[in-house]
Amino acid sequence: MREKPRIGEAGAGSLYKGRLIDTHALAVGVNGGFCSTIDTPEAQMCACRRKPLPAGVKQGGAATVAVKAAEMTALKALYVSSIDGSDPAGAAAAAGNVGLAEAEGRLASLEAGGSVERDGWGRWSLTDVGRSSLDVVFAGGVFDIIHPGHIHTLKAARRLGDVLVVVVATDATARRMKKRAPLHSQDERRGLVASLSTVDLCLVGDESDIFRTVDRVRPQVIALGYDQVHQEKYIMDGCRRLGLDVRIARLQSPVPEISSSKIEAQYGDAIHGT
Repeated sequence: MREKPRIGEAGAGSLYKGRLIDTHALAVGVNGGFCSTIDTPEAQMCACRRKPLPAGVKQGGAATVAVKAAEMTALKALYVSSIDGSDPAGAAAAAGNVGLAEAEGRLASLEAGGSVERDGWGRWSLTDVGRSSLDVVFAGGVFDIIHPGHIHTLKAARRLGDVLVVVVATDATARRMKKRAPLHSQDERRGLVASLSTVDLCLVGDESDIFRTVDRVRPQVIALGYDQVHQEKYIMDGCRRLGLDVRIARLQSPVPEISSSKIEAQYGDAIHGT
């Protein structure tokens, strides 16, 4: 008799509301273990982890799911605003597609539960409790020629946590990596990636030290593409020096035959005008 597959292996499943469902997202290695994801409206999170509800949100049926989603949207907006410097209340309103007054009400509810706080100028921010309720996923790359492999990888990365932050390489870094000037500038590439619905925040990386950006983002998960050359141990050691306990996920692409290098090899002359 075939041994029952582990979570993350092909054919594995997870219990959701008392029934076994297929975990059809990409399997990834996480610190030598396995992690798979559930693609359901109420549980887009790692099957191997269940986080408590944000402070101030009570358990209880479908209404709780809607409340939790709204509160989590507000928490994520405050996290993003802490990185990009946008107005926190305005960011919460935009993210929740609600008016400013309603967004303020949601934030006040979270404040009562200890997840957010206001400073002397009335500016909202996450408390340690609020920040610990979010799993931030960090992914990086050049993203000069966006193709289906990028989309699959970013979707898989997004399922590993609550917030996906993507860092695009600077023009100088891209030139060193690709041995040529990028087709699009770093700001153009940042704008392209930021326009993807899967991405919560896109940043331009640091010119000299990738760990400066990692320290700025403070992720819980670092997602690596199947063809990225980064060494997991090097990343883990760098994160430990920052006091970060991260999980490293090496993602697999369902379309490995599609890559920027292969596209360039086939269409290079036409793309680069040479």
